[in-house]
Amino acid sequence: MVLLEVKDLKVHFKIENGWVKAVDGVSFTIDKGETMGLVGESGCGKTTAAYAITQLLPSNGYIKGGRIFFKEPERVTALREEYDRRFSDAPKERDKEAARLKKELEQRSKELGELVESKKQLEESKSIVPASMAKRLDELRAQVRELDQRLSALTCSYDLLAKSMRKDGSMDDWNREIRKVRWQDISMIFQGAMNAFNPVFKIGDQIVAAIQLHEDIDDDAARKRVSELFEFVGIPQDRMDNYPHEFSGGMKQRAMIALALALSPAFIIADEPTTALDVITQDRILFEMKKLQEGLRMAMMIITHDVSVVAEVSDKIAVMYAGKIMEIGPTNMVFKRPAHPYTSGLLGSFPSIKGKKRRLESIPGFPPDLVNPPSGCPFHPRCQYAKDLCLEKAPDGIEIEPGHVAFCHFSKELWERMRRDV
Repeated sequence: MVLLEVKDLKVHFKIENGWVKAVDGVSFTIDKGETMGLVGESGCGKTTAAYAITQLLPSNGYIKGGRIFFKEPERVTALREEYDRRFSDAPKERDKEAARLKKELEQRSKELGELVESKKQLEESKSIVPASMAKRLDELRAQVRELDQRLSALTCSYDLLAKSMRKDGSMDDWNREIRKVRWQDISMIFQGAMNAFNPVFKIGDQIVAAIQLHEDIDDDAARKRVSELFEFVGIPQDRMDNYPHEFSGGMKQRAMIALALALSPAFIIADEPTTALDVITQDRILFEMKKLQEGLRMAMMIITHDVSVVAEVSDKIAVMYAGKIMEIGPTNMVFKRPAHPYTSGLLGSFPSIKGKKRRLESIPGFPPDLVNPPSGCPFHPRCQYAKDLCLEKAPDGIEIEPGHVAFCHFSKELWERMRRDV
C-alpha cells in the first residue's frame, strides 16, 4: 500500500544570479512500512526534497511543479483543489509567452544539436573546425540556458497564487492543516541537530510541548513518554531537564531522534540521522529504529552520504545527482549491479568489508552549477562513458529489472557489464 507518492517534483530557489534548480522532476513512491534510502553528494537536492514534503522550504524556495500525495484529510484535499483551480486561472498572456519561449527553445536546441553533429563529422574527418563554428556553439549554448531559465521563471505561479489565497484566508487554512499533519503523521530528524532545539528551553520540555500540541495528554504522562524515549535513544533520564547547550553533539542528535519518534508518526524523514554518532551507538540506534519501524509499520526515508547505512536498513534506494534521480530500485539490486555510472562511482568510493581488497576510486570533477546546469544528462561532464547523445538529450528512465530503473542512455550496457563481473 502506497503511503507517500512524489510525482515530477520541481523545487527551485530564487537567488541573485537566477533560479537554482535544486530538485528537477523527481518521482518516487514509499509504501507503508518501507524504508527508502536517498543518497548522493552534497548539494544534489536530497534535503530540499524532504523540506518540500514537510512544507518547510525557506522563503526563497518555490515548488514549481509536481505533486506530493500523502494520506490526506478531506480538508487538505479540498484546499488542494482550490489551489489547483486558481492555478488553472492564471493569466492567458503568461501562457502565451511560455508557449512562445518553449517553441524558441526547441528551435535553438535543434540548431545546437545539428551544429554539434557537424562539428563531430569535421573532427572525425580530421578537418579543421572553423573558429566561427566554435563561437556559434558557445552562443547557442548560452541562448538555450537563458531561454530555459526564462521559461522556468515564467511558469512559476507561486507568488500570484499565494497572494490571492492570503486575501481570502485560504493560505492560512492550508498552513493550519499542514501543521496538523506535520509531526503527527510525518516527522523529520533534521541534519543540523545542533540548531534544531530552542536554546532557552529545556530539551524535555520541548518534546513535551510537541506531544501536547497534537494530543490531549497531561504533563506527567507526556514526561513519562519522554523518559521512555530518552531510554530508547540511550540518554540518561535525569538529563530531561538539561538545556541544549548542556548536551554534546551526539546527545543532541539522539534527542532529535527521540523528538521525531514522540508521536509514532506513519512516516519519518531521517536527514543524516547518525552523522554525530560513534559507530557503536549508530549501529544500536539503527537497529532499534528498524525494530520499532517494523513493529509500528512506519515508513522511513533516510537521507545520507553513507551508503553503508542505506545498505543496512533500507528496502530500496534512490540515487540523486544535480536535482534528479539517476537510479532507483531495490537495495540489493542496485548495490550488486548498478546500472548508472554515477551509482557505480559512489559505490566505488566506499570501502567494503566483503570481497577482495581494492583501491577506492573517486568521481573526477565537481557537481554542476544548478543555476546553469549542463545540457542533456547532468552527469555527462564527469562520466567516463559519455557520448554526444548524452550532451544533447536528457535520458529517459530504463527499467533494467522489475522495479530497478536507471536514467542513463547506456544503462543496459553498464548493467550487463556489472552482471558479468559479479
